[in-house]
Amino acid sequence: MANYLTAGNGGIWMQPDGPGTELIYLGCHQIDSIDEPQGDETPFYCPNPAKSKDFIAVGSSSSPPDMITFTIMERVTNVLSHLRDQACPFPVYVTETVCGRKDVFENADLVWIYNVRKITGRSISNPVMMESDEPVTRSYDLSALPPETEVRAVSAVDVASGSVEDLNDITFCDDAQCADNCGAAVALGQNGLIVADSD
Repeated sequence: MANYLTAGNGGIWMQPDGPGTELIYLGCHQIDSIDEPQGDETPFYCPNPAKSKDFIAVGSSSSPPDMITFTIMERVTNVLSHLRDQACPFPVYVTETVCGRKDVFENADLVWIYNVRKITGRSISNPVMMESDEPVTRSYDLSALPPETEVRAVSAVDVASGSVEDLNDITFCDDAQCADNCGAAVALGQNGLIVADSD
């Protein structure tokens, strides 16, 4: 049964010192949206032999994807922010947790991973107001290398087999591909190999 996720399931983590180092949970932070441009197609043409000054699209060329961009907003406190002086590249993890504490990374049901290369901008909102007492917030604009990596919780199950031979290895070796002149569409991990000793 599917669990429909909401923003209340979300959490943000970062590793200021890079992969393999301490994970920092950014508790009072938010991300409104994450943009991942996929690149576009540019058509090319040949003259239409049936009509003057007309052209026929005969194909297209691909452009590479742009950087992934998003903004992290935090409430300003008297404690130095982990993002404030971050100068080196670092990973950001956006988690969705249905059950358990959101500040326990292992509880996440879904994780999006972003390889942030640079904080490209900072802004402060509501530093001084004449007639209101709004929280002071700071926003950080981040730029990450594509692609986004999505990781979901994995369930282990037993699968019955009628074979009496020992299996040495099981591997899934194909990448996802669209149907084209080179063959039919293939889903990621659709084709696998089971290796056993020869007779």
